[in-house]
Amino acid sequence: MSNELVSVIMPAYNAEKYIAEAIESVIQQTHADWELIVIDDGSTDNTAVIIKNYTARDKRIRCLQQPHQQQARARNNGLLHASGDLIAFLDADDIWMPGKLEVQAEIMHSNPIDLTFSDGYFFETNPKQDLQKRISIKYGKYTGQQGVNDFLAANRIPLMTVVARKTSLEKVNNFSELPGIHEDYDLWLRMLITGNTFLGINSCLAFYRTHAASSSSGEGKILFLDINTLQNIAERYPEYKTGVQRAIVDRIDDYLVNNNISQWKMANQLIDIRNGLNPAGLSVSFWKWVYTYLGKNIFRRLFRWKGKFSSAKIATPK
Repeated sequence: MSNELVSVIMPAYNAEKYIAEAIESVIQQTHADWELIVIDDGSTDNTAVIIKNYTARDKRIRCLQQPHQQQARARNNGLLHASGDLIAFLDADDIWMPGKLEVQAEIMHSNPIDLTFSDGYFFETNPKQDLQKRISIKYGKYTGQQGVNDFLAANRIPLMTVVARKTSLEKVNNFSELPGIHEDYDLWLRMLITGNTFLGINSCLAFYRTHAASSSSGEGKILFLDINTLQNIAERYPEYKTGVQRAIVDRIDDYLVNNNISQWKMANQLIDIRNGLNPAGLSVSFWKWVYTYLGKNIFRRLFRWKGKFSSAKIATPK
């Protein structure tokens, strides 16, 4: 059984409604060798008071204060103060299963891997009632070129399920603080590109809280963050430019076909990005005419049909 210290990094901003539940899920871990570093990101509610109550009760819990900035800065601040060789991440509104750290610390102890992640459940209010809503990760080992390709296609890791080696994170300078990107997705890609190995396990060890505000428009925002992330990777690692372009085109096609887009503006932006990568695509003006005069359902059907029968390849910039 592993007795390695796990440093748990928890950014918190105006989290008074949920943070006690998140902290309790850490306290209840069967792996007792942990420290919890809560980074209060300039909260204006009672978050700091709740954290202070826990730090007074349990010496394994510490609190760092910073002006309100962003989660990447908060997580990096936590990493700078982490004492453990293993790092885990938990947002202030998510929850862990009691055996999470024990299972993953043992895996890290027994295997030459840099990061392990697991499956989990979606929930809104009561995790015990939502045990059928699995995130459904694709578990297995990710490494080398195939691992990079798999992650270019999709971000496969729920952040709250991760346990990683601190040294492996430090070698890629932890989280990027560039605005407008998915900092965790960017981190996983940089780690894989630089030779790290991940292991996804087929166990549900955490709960990811969804909120009523979540919607298809939220999914659209996530897509744009992913596109920005991939474009940043292509700039940093030019040898992956063609693979990144293919991944972006595939993501856009999938989104346009499978989502009920209520505004032309978003479709316009996505098609414009797509055509910039694949000039052989039909013009934005054509798709706008279809969307405006034939309706969004016909638009989706035609876009699906185009995807099945188009033989156009992604143009590689010279």
